[in-house]
Amino acid sequence: MGDYYGTYDAQHIFDKFDPQALGILPMKFEHAFYCKRTQSMATTKTSPSGPEDRIHLSGTKVRELLRRGELPPPEFSRPEVARELADAMHD
Repeated sequence: MGDYYGTYDAQHIFDKFDPQALGILPMKFEHAFYCKRTQSMATTKTSPSGPEDRIHLSGTKVRELLRRGELPPPEFSRPEVARELADAMHD
């Protein structure tokens, strides 16, 4: 979709509705990143790190890497899983 929709538009639309009327409770999440400090996936709510310790990689960027036969950083996927995905992109 490119930049047509805002980052959290898919979440904000639920603000227009009463959760009881919908019959569901929407769960809203922030973007996740790899935290070099804790060596795990995190969000700004769960990580003590600053921006210099965060590695962001979008799904679009991952697909681009895989199409070129390149693997995303191991912080985002185990290398053996990434290799399978990259191979599948070329079948």
